[in-house]
Amino acid sequence: MANKIELGSEFELDINKLKITTNNIRNYFKEYATNWYDLGRSAIRHIPFCRTKKILLPEYICESVIKCFDIDKISFYKIDDDLTINESVLDMINEDVGTIYICHYFGYCQDESLLHSIKQKCDKYDILIIEDSTQSMFSVHNYIGDYMVASIRKWIPVPCGGVLFSNSKKLPSMEEIVKRTDDNKFYGMVLKQLHLDKNLDVNEQYRKIFVSSEENFDEQKNIYGISDLSAFLIECANVDELISIRKRNASYLQERIGRMGIDIVRKFNESECPLVVLVRVNNRDDFRKYLIDNRIYCAVHWPFDGIKKEERLNAAEYAGKLLSLPIDQRYGTKEIDYMIKVIEGYGGKLTF
Repeated sequence: MANKIELGSEFELDINKLKITTNNIRNYFKEYATNWYDLGRSAIRHIPFCRTKKILLPEYICESVIKCFDIDKISFYKIDDDLTINESVLDMINEDVGTIYICHYFGYCQDESLLHSIKQKCDKYDILIIEDSTQSMFSVHNYIGDYMVASIRKWIPVPCGGVLFSNSKKLPSMEEIVKRTDDNKFYGMVLKQLHLDKNLDVNEQYRKIFVSSEENFDEQKNIYGISDLSAFLIECANVDELISIRKRNASYLQERIGRMGIDIVRKFNESECPLVVLVRVNNRDDFRKYLIDNRIYCAVHWPFDGIKKEERLNAAEYAGKLLSLPIDQRYGTKEIDYMIKVIEGYGGKLTF
């Protein structure tokens, strides 16, 4: 970033660097049958799951996923402090359940032995498994799901992009699914790059585009296929480079902030590719505001929606304490050092 350092928030996009690579995201899924959509939630809605039986969802999940299902049919299972599935889920799997939704969080993988036990019980009762690898798509390699789903736009600068994939089930037909043609977010990403790299005064314009795009996604009811532009952009993302940089940045940041006594929710192992570095902060909102004042924009995962809150006590607590620090492929040592320096300069007491 030539003129200013700004970390986090939406991706920027430098069109001068676009080049198709063989190590791209489409080829990353080549061993699976795939359907490509505009959004991960479009992929979820297109899955032929049982709509009359109970659906098990993790208590810690974003509202957009919850709304893909009939809320009256949902029961939530417990997610522990380290974001692993609590074993009590096994007691919830019975003949009344038609679908279970499993999520891998922030680059971490769920415990394979527990997943194997879940799979065994689901096979016994003919329960469909949907496995969400949006946040861990470059970490998980052994899936138990009948269908897997991932949102691509969490990882690279792309206006839209979601994938449904499977190695055991026939995918739903895309014959009647039309492609998305609204790629307005693309212009926002290009404008952000010009703002950061050329000091072009378009900050307000690209932020309005991002907000408008997300509002449109949230209001969307129809299922669309991936746009032609986004289909091209996913072939320009070098997966090997993306994984390498994210691992390097996360390792460096974890080591440095660990010395400060910051509570890192869970450290990554060598096989995991981080989405972010997740920390737990008791005075999260004040700390987040301080970071924003220093041009570090950290997402909250997720603002608590209040849906069936009696079944989701941990999720409500996590919504008030967890903060994701950006470590993605846009950044090098210079940017991570800047973030570390800002964190070290925080005047309030970091209580973890």
